[in-house]
Amino acid sequence: MGQFQLSPLRGDRILQAYPLVRASGGALSIEEWRAYVKAMLGTRARDGHCCDIVGIRSTNGYLRGMFTYHAKPDLHHGRTLDVEYFVLESVYSPREIIAVLMAGVKNEARKLGCNAIHAKTPVAKNWLSEMLEARDYSNNTRMWCKRAD
Repeated sequence: MGQFQLSPLRGDRILQAYPLVRASGGALSIEEWRAYVKAMLGTRARDGHCCDIVGIRSTNGYLRGMFTYHAKPDLHHGRTLDVEYFVLESVYSPREIIAVLMAGVKNEARKLGCNAIHAKTPVAKNWLSEMLEARDYSNNTRMWCKRAD
């Protein structure tokens, strides 16, 4: 991992992640981000639910990327790690950051006894698609999304 460190995001670090979420194409307000974090971490605290927000920092302390996850049952794969936000600050060594994030996701899945990983990414660049495929991810387009009014 060298110049990067993975750790759960808490306190001010959670708000520092908001620009990363926005940069990934998420049309999310700061209030929506706070509500998501509160619900996610609140659920985790109340019932031991396996979910978290994990950030990657460079040695100078800057947040360079993050992912959120839920471990949950899946009809096709059994226990699955569902990664919802998988984003990075793309100016600084994006391939190295993604490699460390992917390793972190794989470690979480292993720790939690998951059989599969479902990663939702922003529109993948060619190099990102290649990295995912090289790590045995396959593109499954079964999901459609509609906002509830």
